[in-house]
Order: sequence, then C-alpha cells, then structure tokens
Amino acid sequence: MSALKATLENLAERVAASEGGRITPNDLVPYLPVSLELIEQHLDEMVDGSVVVSHTDEGVKTYEFPELLDAGPRSMERGTCIHCGAEASSEEAMCLCYACHNDLGQELMRLAESTAWPADAVWEHELLFITSTARGPIRIADVAGRSRLTLSQVKQRLRELATRGYARAVIDEEHGVLTYEFPPITYRRAAYRRHDAFIRLHPSSLKDEWEVRIVKSLLALVAIVVVCFVLTFVARISPPVLILGGAVVAGFSLWRILTKKTRIEPERIGQES
Repeated sequence: MSALKATLENLAERVAASEGGRITPNDLVPYLPVSLELIEQHLDEMVDGSVVVSHTDEGVKTYEFPELLDAGPRSMERGTCIHCGAEASSEEAMCLCYACHNDLGQELMRLAESTAWPADAVWEHELLFITSTARGPIRIADVAGRSRLTLSQVKQRLRELATRGYARAVIDEEHGVLTYEFPPITYRRAAYRRHDAFIRLHPSSLKDEWEVRIVKSLLALVAIVVVCFVLTFVARISPPVLILGGAVVAGFSLWRILTKKTRIEPERIGQES
C-alpha cells in the first residue's frame, strides 16, 4: 500500500472518530498538503456501503463511519505516526514519523508529474484557510479581499468548489447576493504555511500566480503606451525619444512584475491571524 493511501485512510478514521463519525474532504485538508481531488479519490475507495458510506448533505459531499456515529467524539491521537504507528517526528507536522513523512513527500512529488495536483491544491488550501474561521455564509468580496487571487479567480474557484461538493452556494434573500457556506474546519496558520510551502515546490502550483502576473504586465504595457501617446501631443517630445524611454520603462516594469516574489499571506475571515 502506498504511503499516500495508507496515510489518508488512517487519517480519515482518526478525524472521523474525533468528529463523531462524519467528515467531509475539507476536514483532512489541514493535515496534509494534498488536493481535495486526491482526498476525495481515496475516500471514495474506502466506501463499501457498510464500514464507510457517502452521501450528499445539502450540496456537500459527506462520508460517514456508521460504527463511530454512536460512539461519541474522541480526541485525536497525538505523537504516533498515522502510517506506521511509530513515534511521530512532530505532533504538528502531519502526525508522521520522519521516514513516512519523507516517503509521502517523494510520492506526492512523483504524482505531481503526472497529475499536476499542486495546481489545484495551492488555491484550495488558500481558500479553505481563509474561510476556516467563518461561521455561516461568506460573500465573494470578503474572500477576495483576503486572498492572493484576483476577484475573478476567487469567483471562479468558489463556484468550482460548490459544484464539486466542497461548499454550498447560498443566495442572500435580503440583499440578493450570492454567498458560499463551508463545512467548519480548524486550520492553523502554522500548518497552512507548511502545506503551502510544500505545494509550491512543484512548478504547476504557480499557474494562478503567473496568470495574475501576466495580467499586471499587460496593464502596465497599456498604461505606458497611453502615457507615451499623450506626451507625444501634449509635451511635444519626439517619438524616437519616447519609444526609447518607453522601452526602458516597460522593460523595467515587466522585470519587476515577473520576478517579484509574493510575500503577502492570506488572512482568515472574522479572526485575527
């Protein structure tokens, strides 16, 4: 059995026990730097109609462990590896021992070459981190204002999460505004930082970030062209001088936009980080 499969199955059982026997794919995100699709894929493989069953609850895909439903929630086990049972290297670092942590990381990077799962995981973790402290419907603008994604990207991603059963779309009847509601999870900033750093090790995770940079580059070029056009008629500066100056400014602007590292971190809704 692969490290990813064993880790996800054991983690699902532990989290389900702590949640009273019922979980969603979102519940596993704070523990592992993987995409929701990978989580759902392995949870679906666990479904057998008796030990694990799945259904959709108000638009959100849910998995139930019938044997745990009446047992009452129990605290998550700490300090033991969820894969092999050995002593974990850290209670915060995915509850894995060093060897299993290394095996899982290598397997995920190999898997990224064929499925490019980091392209989805990077924004899924960001949006679930932002919404993890919200209780109730969330407006798109509230998420966009705390995200590294553009407003149009946030709208598209939230719609996709709702379509895939990881959130539910809710219309605010009073104001006629589309909002989204997520299953409640606890996602600590330290865990998010670790997961985000690991996911970003693979180039495919930068897809959205490069889209933003390309848009900024195009806007900068348009602004430079407009300024040069205005200066030609207003300041009577000769075209050759403007072309040379515009090329220098454009080159410097593009270099800054394309090489500047993103240091801004997303913020959670309704709570200080």
